[in-house]
Amino acid sequence: MELEHIKMIPLMIQNKKEHIENLASVMSPEPYFDEVNARIQEIIDDLSNEIIKLVEEYKQTKKLFDSLSPRSSLILSERYLKGKTWEQIAEILNLTTRQVYRLHNKVLEEVGEDYRIVIPEEEETQKGGVDGSFKESKT
Repeated sequence: MELEHIKMIPLMIQNKKEHIENLASVMSPEPYFDEVNARIQEIIDDLSNEIIKLVEEYKQTKKLFDSLSPRSSLILSERYLKGKTWEQIAEILNLTTRQVYRLHNKVLEEVGEDYRIVIPEEEETQKGGVDGSFKESKT
């Protein structure tokens, strides 16, 4: 599981729910649409199962965060559930950004390899990146 993915789960769930509503609205009671309706229902079932998996993934991650020390939990929750920047987290903790990176790295080592993430030196978005990806600074 990738932690960067976690903050997108609520949006992904909402999108899937909207897709289900749209599909359900095009189903027809007419008998000659039975095959089409059956296929639509399969897609709705698949989307519902995906929602269940996403909710479970979110719950497991939240449970993991809650099991950590308060500071470790705060770093991960603020970053991956609330989408805060490293600088904002550093300000909350009254630390430097570098210290937050180090603590973050240490927390990830504690939780194991099931949670993988690139540890940024500097956010690409601050250097003009469009996709929010991270790259190490060459300075």
